[in-house]
Amino acid sequence: MGGHNGAPASPMARLHPALAFLVVLLLGIVLERGAAPPWAGWPPPATRLAVGPALIALALALVVWGALTLRRARTPIEPGHVPTSLVTSGPYRFTRNPLYLGQLLFLAGLGLAVFPWLLAGALLQGLLLDRIVIPGEERRIADHFGEAFEAYRRRVRRWI
Repeated sequence: MGGHNGAPASPMARLHPALAFLVVLLLGIVLERGAAPPWAGWPPPATRLAVGPALIALALALVVWGALTLRRARTPIEPGHVPTSLVTSGPYRFTRNPLYLGQLLFLAGLGLAVFPWLLAGALLQGLLLDRIVIPGEERRIADHFGEAFEAYRRRVRRWI
């Protein structure tokens, strides 16, 4: 796969977000079995048990809403595919990346509720998405939709 303007894509630019999510999730669970992170007692257990599941529920709702919105628009949901239409409705009115935001909220929620190492995993996943995955996707979308995407990018933030 070539990069922007025909330049070869680096191997990191081909990082599949679902694979990165799975690796981060499994790594967090494995690390949890070894030793608790220094922040394991923060926030207090009552807060963790209230906020963690709420974040997981929010994450799942956001991912389902985003996926259904893409499906209704008949555009590919798979990363790396150029969309057939520029979707700016549903959760895409508030964030350009509701599916990725859902991943991060899920990891953070699971980290709060069960596996504290996943809080660091959510940060790692966020960096991978923000610095490696999304820029390449946005270049492809900009190449395909031009000024319509640029106007959308000016109006809607990458995250929230």
